[in-house]
Amino acid sequence: MINDIPEKEKPRDKALRYGINTLSAKELLAILLRNGYRGKSVLDVAEELLEKAGGIQGIPKLSVQELCSVKGIFIAKALELKACFELGRRISFETVMDENVMRHQGELVHWIQTEIGSSLQEHFMVIFLDHFNRIKAHQILFTGTLDTAQVYPRDIFREAILQNCSGMILAHNHPSGDVSPSHADMSITGQLLILAQMMKMRILDHIIVSQNDFLSFHNEDLFEECLQYVTLTTQNIDNFL
Repeated sequence: MINDIPEKEKPRDKALRYGINTLSAKELLAILLRNGYRGKSVLDVAEELLEKAGGIQGIPKLSVQELCSVKGIFIAKALELKACFELGRRISFETVMDENVMRHQGELVHWIQTEIGSSLQEHFMVIFLDHFNRIKAHQILFTGTLDTAQVYPRDIFREAILQNCSGMILAHNHPSGDVSPSHADMSITGQLLILAQMMKMRILDHIIVSQNDFLSFHNEDLFEECLQYVTLTTQNIDNFL
């Protein structure tokens, strides 16, 4: 039980003594959960929740019903947990909202990961930028299966025109965890680069994320290689739009 733990090792006391950043994920959850149940401490409940979610990053994906399936967690507590992670997601977005995202890639990648990095399906997101590379809007335009999402350039550029954007950053997740770009990733990026040039728009980056990793086409200088995957002319442009 929690009462059997030395006072200075209890999560709340430990946080006060040494700082909240010294706590483990289990201890942080214990502070949010507050109470265990007869025969089980709050740390035991926190550990069971982590096991069910497959780690801290899996908790936001759990529904209220799934959270309540952990003994000791009821609807009110499940909603508190959902609210806590939603606040974290919004804070992450606001951190990059007013910044030149090309100068704050770490914050941008972290936000993208909170949005789509832990999804079990592939999501293709487009981030629309103004002249100062600040985010004007973002949208998940395509959702696919475990390992693929069909991308239609016409939908991307239609939305770009509606947003009156100056530039775009493409982003999608790899549920497998391997962020290496596939042949399809290279090909669609090449298509979009050529179309963007024709329409006098900028594509600044294509970022692939997983829960714990990312790859930036800009950082890896992959755009030139992407262009080798496709030849787009006025004769076959209709095939891509």
